[in-house]
Amino acid sequence: MIQRERLANDFEAMSQFTGPGEGIHRLAFTDADWAGRQYIIDRMIDAGLTVETDGFGNVIGYKLGKNPELPVVMVGSHTDSVPDGGNYDGVVGVLSAIEAVRSMIDDGFEHDHTIAVVDFMCEESSRFGAATLGSKAMRGELTLQDLHRLVDKQGISLYDALKERNLNPDAIEHMEYKRPVKSFTEIHIEQGKVLEHEAKPIGVVTGIAAPERFYVTIRGNADHSGATPMNLRHDALCGASKIILGIEEIAAMQEEPPVVGT
Repeated sequence: MIQRERLANDFEAMSQFTGPGEGIHRLAFTDADWAGRQYIIDRMIDAGLTVETDGFGNVIGYKLGKNPELPVVMVGSHTDSVPDGGNYDGVVGVLSAIEAVRSMIDDGFEHDHTIAVVDFMCEESSRFGAATLGSKAMRGELTLQDLHRLVDKQGISLYDALKERNLNPDAIEHMEYKRPVKSFTEIHIEQGKVLEHEAKPIGVVTGIAAPERFYVTIRGNADHSGATPMNLRHDALCGASKIILGIEEIAAMQEEPPVVGT
């Protein structure tokens, strides 16, 4: 049976691994993030999991199934945060998975497939401007060029950040996770307002957001406010306003699947 107090203690402990400021500051590969990662490793070991890490720092804890030859059932999330983040974003997916495994052991529950609990590193985009990097590394979708290209506000590249943690960025293109995976499940907080608005305690995701970010420069002409007639004006803000309202209108028209434009 799930032990709420044990799980609550884990959340409280993880809240202590943070940098200064309001909320949680656990940017990827910072001291706070690394300390939180170690806490997760320790809890996995305490739960009897066999722990592996890869050259990007991803943590995987295995609970062996009755048939180890079957594809693994993978569960988990991430433990790095955005600035001023919450104490459940990402973390709930990792700690709940560990608690589920502990509960299985307490209850003597047996299962066929091996369970793999994963803590992906650097899933938030806050430090290096790109998201889901740990899972991309496990998918074999990061290149050495990417690691040098992605740089934080202090000028530290992702490559150097990995080196500072004694990881192996030079092997990034050979880091793909090789074991067959039957399924992947992630418990996550809702970051919007739908469940609250519908008075629902939980929801099952049927689609996943795939954000695209664009930086657009709209160039106009600065002309005399009184002497330049409307047919000769090229005000950048007016053009930007039409684009903004057009995006809002198009997104609002698309109901299935729902689309967001902001």
